[in-house]
Amino acid sequence: MNLIISIATTGILTAIILGGCGSDSKKHLENAKENLNESGQEIKEAAKDTREEVIIKSEEEWNKFKIESDSLIDETQKQIDELKLKIEKSDRSQREKLKARLDKLQQELNAQKKILDQHYDKLDKNMQQVADSIAVTNESFKREFKQDVERLKESVKILWQDSEKK
Repeated sequence: MNLIISIATTGILTAIILGGCGSDSKKHLENAKENLNESGQEIKEAAKDTREEVIIKSEEEWNKFKIESDSLIDETQKQIDELKLKIEKSDRSQREKLKARLDKLQQELNAQKKILDQHYDKLDKNMQQVADSIAVTNESFKREFKQDVERLKESVKILWQDSEKK
């Protein structure tokens, strides 16, 4: 009889211990999954932040270049305008040659202005597309994150309700 009671007690204790370990293992597994999800989200956020920083820096560098280029074009245009006045006052024999050369320089300057403006328009369009893409990505992230947190909140609530029932 004592042997049966000892074996039964040992069996019950073993079941309790193994059952408890299984519960702890499940908790550890759930914690590991949660940590993995959080790490994944942090990596995604860091990558998104890096992309946004690169975009902002690129846009700032482009705007600086555009301002410098516009200033250089304006300076060159002023020089051309001043030269036009000087050419009008110059010798008739040189006037036609100088005017032709200056007209060619004016055309080249106009071509450079057009190239700059086209590139600026193209870049502006690309930046808008990137900004739109970031906005869509951010909204998607916010929605998913909110759903995940709500799911966790509900799990905590259920866990508490389950623990009160016991």
